[in-house]
Amino acid sequence: MNIGERRTQYETRGFRRESAAVNVLIEAALQALFAQFPDRFVFIGGASLVLFYGSQRHSADLDLWLNPTERPNQQEIIAVVQSPLKEVAEALGLPGLTVEAAAPLGEVSKFSVKSAGNPLFTIDLTSIGAVLKSEVVSFPLAVDNAVSIPVPSRNLALLFKAEAFLTRRRVKARDAFDIKLLIDSGAQLSETLKIHLTDGPAADQLEDPIYIADRISAVNTSICRPELQPFLPEDVYRELATRDFKPLRDALTVLFSEWL
Repeated sequence: MNIGERRTQYETRGFRRESAAVNVLIEAALQALFAQFPDRFVFIGGASLVLFYGSQRHSADLDLWLNPTERPNQQEIIAVVQSPLKEVAEALGLPGLTVEAAAPLGEVSKFSVKSAGNPLFTIDLTSIGAVLKSEVVSFPLAVDNAVSIPVPSRNLALLFKAEAFLTRRRVKARDAFDIKLLIDSGAQLSETLKIHLTDGPAADQLEDPIYIADRISAVNTSICRPELQPFLPEDVYRELATRDFKPLRDALTVLFSEWL
């Protein structure tokens, strides 16, 4: 499947043309990184849900978890992705592609991919936390079946999203949307994952049912409109908006029912 066909496939799924192009570029970056650095990374975050779990919410972050003892340096990352990304960008009609490293933020390294100075997406490398190997699955990359991409299972992705929803400084509608997506596809927290949740960064929040209920109630139009409308297909957003985003709150209530 050529580059144009890949973009068309994403557009058919409801992505805007610009977002579809970014998805194709993210695929190219994954292809280059995992071919050069096999077994170094686990592909996490919203973009992994787009590529492998059918999410229609555009994410402009390519998040990779890696073992801190096996971290490539910034120059190595740029050298690996810059040439293939330029080639794909030219085929998509995106001129002047650059990959720029930002100053590391603690255990996170960030790279900005731009076209003619306009941001397209970021590549974020983090060593924060841990990934349960027993809950990592691998999928072939659509653009190159020879490259296998390890990602969290649906259940592990649900754990990560539960932690994010509870621990962010402010409530993020994207976490609620991703939680609904995962629950609708059959994801659930096993007893082992519940233990990890209660012993992890959200441990204190789980002991406060009022805090959890308030967070769920905060998933309303005021946060969902600016955080979801630009990043969802119009029909998907409209269906949620006409129900005042209750489906998102219902999914959160199911997820946290044991602690409410």
